[in-house]
Amino acid sequence: MKKVFILLFLISLCFPLFSEKKESITDYYNYSLNELIPNTAKKIILGNIDLFSEYISDFDLAVLNNSDLRILRNMIYAKHGNIFSSSDLTNYYSNFNWYKPAKKVKDSDLTEEELKLIERIKLFETRDEIKKNVILKNMEGVWQDYFIMAAGWSNRFVFYENKNAEFIFSQMRYIPLAQEMHGTYEVKGNVLILKIKEIIYNSYIPEYDKINMYELDYIPNNRNTITFKNPIEFKFPIKNFELNKTWKQRNYSTNEDVEFTKDYIELGSFSYYKMSEDPNDKY
Repeated sequence: MKKVFILLFLISLCFPLFSEKKESITDYYNYSLNELIPNTAKKIILGNIDLFSEYISDFDLAVLNNSDLRILRNMIYAKHGNIFSSSDLTNYYSNFNWYKPAKKVKDSDLTEEELKLIERIKLFETRDEIKKNVILKNMEGVWQDYFIMAAGWSNRFVFYENKNAEFIFSQMRYIPLAQEMHGTYEVKGNVLILKIKEIIYNSYIPEYDKINMYELDYIPNNRNTITFKNPIEFKFPIKNFELNKTWKQRNYSTNEDVEFTKDYIELGSFSYYKMSEDPNDKY
């Protein structure tokens, strides 16, 4: 495991040498690294507000407790110089040189992206493991965050009868570094708790594109496994669950509405649709 993190560290040191262009091959690789180790939100909480410009995934939020989510949400206001009425928030943000309290920040002062992130964080703050458990029936099978197959599979949860669980990352990514996460799951209150014991990932070799020598590309090398002595817990709020949900979707090629019926669940900020009753039909 030490070799894995040494490799990731060395790769991260090399990134600035190749490209500083937004949405470059290096940016895609950095995003893929965060899928492997989702810690962008944790770094922001430690004061690196520049990372607000990066995408914060549901896994970034799911690894935080509700207290940290509150700090993250209010950090968006703090970076705009908000004056807080809560002394604990004022004291926390005062640890950072960038915090310059100047006014009461309104939602109208924020960008659309910031407002959307606030709503996503608030959703995760609704997690309550003390309340009565949400009853999830017929969970065994493959659940995808899109109701049809496109060029490949999208992000998928796979639930087994014995409470084992997997998360399979979408095929439709430029650099699919993280492949799968394996562990177990349980439901407490309105929370689905995913306990990850291992991550399957591809290692990549950086090399220059043979056609354009100024472009860097990454070539898949080996399939590897990271095993955790203590499982990593990701906690997703369960918002809605419905068996045999029926809805209509416009088929723009025929200009007609097509009816779909699938089991449906909202985990975090995404909707998942049951694609198969058989968890072995995951690929």
